[in-house]
Amino acid sequence: MTSTPRRERDHVIDFLRGLALITILLNHFSGFAYRLGYAGFAFPTMTMVGYSSAAEVFFLFSGYLVGLVHVGQRAEVDWRRATLRIVGRMAQIYSMALAVWVLLLALVSVASPDELTAVGLTALAGQPALAARDLLLMREAPMIIDILFVYVLYMGLTPLLIPVLRRLRGRFIVPLLALYGLSQALPELGDVGAGPWNRLAWALPFFGGMTLAVSGALERARDWAGRHPRAIWPLAGALALFTVVFLLDAWGRRLGVVFDLPGADKRHLGPVRVLHVVVVLATAFVFFWRRPRLVASAAGRVICAAGANSLEVFAFGAAYCYGAVLLWHQALPGNGGYVALSLLGIALTLVLGWALSARKRVISTRATAPVARAESLIHGGVHGLAAHEVQPASTGH
Repeated sequence: MTSTPRRERDHVIDFLRGLALITILLNHFSGFAYRLGYAGFAFPTMTMVGYSSAAEVFFLFSGYLVGLVHVGQRAEVDWRRATLRIVGRMAQIYSMALAVWVLLLALVSVASPDELTAVGLTALAGQPALAARDLLLMREAPMIIDILFVYVLYMGLTPLLIPVLRRLRGRFIVPLLALYGLSQALPELGDVGAGPWNRLAWALPFFGGMTLAVSGALERARDWAGRHPRAIWPLAGALALFTVVFLLDAWGRRLGVVFDLPGADKRHLGPVRVLHVVVVLATAFVFFWRRPRLVASAAGRVICAAGANSLEVFAFGAAYCYGAVLLWHQALPGNGGYVALSLLGIALTLVLGWALSARKRVISTRATAPVARAESLIHGGVHGLAAHEVQPASTGH
């Protein structure tokens, strides 16, 4: 197929993924700590004031990047090669989930029954062989890493959809919305497999992101935002309205007044969550597109590095949450230990991302060095030959 010219990488995506990775780590560590009796303040994240979570962001960006590389505008390979690359990525994700599971298997030996219950590892400790079978078959998985098996499923479907996506491009959103509507009308159809993920409903952000990639909609939105600097205000207003409603709901529950907004269910990805994450991401993109220096700053580059290595950093964060909460409960209980381990998790996340990016740069430099040397020799030979050709002939004196 004829490829279109490559555009500069949008580092805002890596930046937002990096922030989402930190959010996931903090939210799960805090959740585990509260289940083990922690009663202090929770480390603040954006998901505390909104209906959607970092999961929606990850599903959408994962689909977007798969679409960008293997399906859409930047795809420069045929279907067979794209499929092989997708299968290779599936194997990486699956292997990473298994590696984290092995680490958790080691952790359960030092956890008490109450701790195992709080972090959801009772089955792993009691029946490890059965837990291993369910994990390998992607039936059940520990919290946090269960999302990786949903990615494996969706990526496995991607090769079948490549011809359709390349033909329909942006129009692929129509059957995708129809499938999402079916998931809301008949939610039991998608309630299979590990984790709180209805497989039909959560296909919307993953393949919706892929649709953005093949249609070039995100690039057009960036150009539009550049021409309309005031676009941030209605988006910020909508986000503020969502935040007010969410906080009123939360405060009402504390007072015994339940305002159960329909469509906010996570398992079935209710419409309110979908609309909220659209507003959140639209606001964030417009804000950071208009302020590229924030993303390009020293802190921004570190966050981008974490986002650019999302699989490895996510896997580390999952293992860290389990290990850190056991360390907190057994040796560092209280607010001080909670804050210290939260900050340590953020620091290690950023250091790991930076180290992985540095390693990639070294590997890339080594891979291109022979080519550069060969080109230098070729150019040097050509210039030497040219100089020899124009040198005046000797006169014999």
